[in-house]
Amino acid sequence: MTSPQDYTSPYWEYGPEPTSTFAPPAPSSPYMPPAQPYPVAVPYYAPVYQPAWIVPPPPPANGMGVAGMVIGIVTLLGGGLTIVLPLVGLVLSIAGRNQAKENGSTTGHAVAGIVCNSIALSGWLVVLLLVLFVLSLTF
Repeated sequence: MTSPQDYTSPYWEYGPEPTSTFAPPAPSSPYMPPAQPYPVAVPYYAPVYQPAWIVPPPPPANGMGVAGMVIGIVTLLGGGLTIVLPLVGLVLSIAGRNQAKENGSTTGHAVAGIVCNSIALSGWLVVLLLVLFVLSLTF
């Protein structure tokens, strides 16, 4: 069986009462400096934080390449609205690609514009050849 607990102590729920871990000050002698009665407080140092991450700046924008890509997508989705629109888009895309190579920005939008406008122009070329072929048969 366990021994009965002392319920009169205010620490009976948390275990035995804490005892002091510090020894009483030693008697001082005339040849020794007096002993410190309590431990010396350790100075508090602020936590050392890591430097912030240096985020590189975003690459420069490529407006002409994006404009050429948008014109190419609109032309493809619109069924090749006019022959002028893919020509303008192709010129803008090529100029945007050259500009992107010079200033170090990405060339993806410009290349997509070149592809979309080239597909639209090749569709117009096929239509033009079919019209010329039909006209040559009738005359």
